[in-house]
Amino acid sequence: MSKKKVMEMTRFIRAFIKKFEKKYGHFVEITIGVDESSIANNKNALKSIETFAILAMHHRHPEFSHIKNFQYRSRKLSYMRHSQAFQYIAFNCGYSKVRIATLINRNHATVINSIRQSENYLYWDCPDFKQIYYPLLNKIEAYVGDISNVSKRQPITKSIFTSFGAAKKNISSNNQSTFGIKSTIQK
Repeated sequence: MSKKKVMEMTRFIRAFIKKFEKKYGHFVEITIGVDESSIANNKNALKSIETFAILAMHHRHPEFSHIKNFQYRSRKLSYMRHSQAFQYIAFNCGYSKVRIATLINRNHATVINSIRQSENYLYWDCPDFKQIYYPLLNKIEAYVGDISNVSKRQPITKSIFTSFGAAKKNISSNNQSTFGIKSTIQK
């Protein structure tokens, strides 16, 4: 096959894939040179989760419509909250911190921080984060579905505020019981 023919096929396939993914929202993998054509439902769920998060961000913040993935770097709070929601959902779906970090071109420490921030937002009922997180979670559950073939997940990190809140309750209950014992002994 000539080089010109290969280049023509490549352009045609790329155009088809782009058009299909834009229209149907599913990712396509094409294999050339097999005996029989087939359609496989082998979706890249992590990339799908990222795409839904990006689309949700575009809907809420049209000024970010130029952003195509979370490899983009920005310190704007609205962008960071969408990125953190994506990373938290992906982690809870079973993806490792390293795999998420690789997708967004960061290191695993960034993902750990994003998970903790998301847990803190949810623990303290941050309304801005909840307006991002819950609709995104519902959409992902509806369209991406159960991810059963994901590698073993890492243990969920606990927020310092979650730990602090539990410790605060234990300390306050201990002080009350100690105070009750002291007041009984003194009588």
